[in-house]
Amino acid sequence: MARRVRFAGYSEMIRLRCSGLAIGALLVAGLACIASSDFQHLCGPYLGQRLPGCTLEPFAQGLIEFSHSSIAMSPDGTEIYWAERTAGPMASRIMVTQRLDEGWSEPVPLFVGMMWSADCPVISPDGSRMFMNSIDPLVEGERETERLWVSERGEAGWSAPVPVGSRVNAFGLHWQCGVDAEGCLYFGAVPPVGGENDDIYVSCLVGGEFQVPEKLELSSELDETTPFVDPLGEYILISRIDSEGGHIAASFRTADGWTVPAKIDLGDVAYPVCPYVSPDGNYLFVLSWPDVYWVDAQVIEDARPMAAEST
Repeated sequence: MARRVRFAGYSEMIRLRCSGLAIGALLVAGLACIASSDFQHLCGPYLGQRLPGCTLEPFAQGLIEFSHSSIAMSPDGTEIYWAERTAGPMASRIMVTQRLDEGWSEPVPLFVGMMWSADCPVISPDGSRMFMNSIDPLVEGERETERLWVSERGEAGWSAPVPVGSRVNAFGLHWQCGVDAEGCLYFGAVPPVGGENDDIYVSCLVGGEFQVPEKLELSSELDETTPFVDPLGEYILISRIDSEGGHIAASFRTADGWTVPAKIDLGDVAYPVCPYVSPDGNYLFVLSWPDVYWVDAQVIEDARPMAAEST
C-alpha cells in the first residue's frame, strides 16, 4: 500500500517500499551531480542524496558535520536545518540550507548576535515556529541551564528566540523536543521536584501559554529522552537508555492511551538518539554521533505489532 503524503512535490517517492522494489527507478532525475561537495550542485530533494531502503545509511556524509542534533525540515521539504558546534562567537549554532532552482544554497547560520548557544532545531508542522535547546543564561552570571526556546517565523524571517516559559523550563530538560500539529511540546526531562530518571512530558499551548507539563505514561523504568511526535499524534518515537547503550522505541496512540514502547530495528548502529521523521512521512532520521543516518520509515510500522502485543 502506498504511504500517505503530507505535502506535495514528493510523488516520485511515495511508492518506495521495503518489498524489493528497485530504489534506483524512483530516484529524481539528475542525482549524478551529487559528486560535488558544493551545495549549489546538489540536485533534488534531501540534498540530492540517494534514497535509502530498509537499512540505515549515512545522510549527507562528508557534506554536513553533525555534532549534536539530527535534522529538521520545513513542511514542504525545501529547507533543511541542523546544529553544529563551533569555535566562533556561538558555542553551538543552527544552520540552514534552502533548495533553489539550480540546487541547494550554501549553509548559513541563524540567530548570530542573538544567542550564544542554539541546538537541536525542531520545526512545527505548520512551519511557523522553530523550537530549540539553548544554555543561554537569562540573567548575568547564571550557570549553564538547558532550556527550550522558540522563534516565530514572519515575513522578515525568523525572530529572535525567547524562552518558551517557566512552566516548561522549570524541568530538568535535555536535548531534542517534539511538537505536534496542535502546538503541544513533548520533551525528555527530570521533574523539578522528585524523580531521577528522564521521562517524557507534554505541555500544550493554551491561550498563548504552555501549560504545566504532564508525564506520559509509557510503562518504562528506563531513561527516555529526545522525543519525536507524529504531527497528528498517532505515534511518538523516543530514545531509551538500556544495558546495551540505547535504542529508539515507538509508542502508538490507542483509544486506551499509549502502547508500551517497542524497539525499532535499526541494525547495529551505536546509541541512536534524536529520531526525526521527514514531513512526507517517508524517512526516519537518527543521530549516531558523528553522523546522521536515515532509513525507510516502514521500520516504524514494523514495530507496531510488537507494541500492541506488549500492551
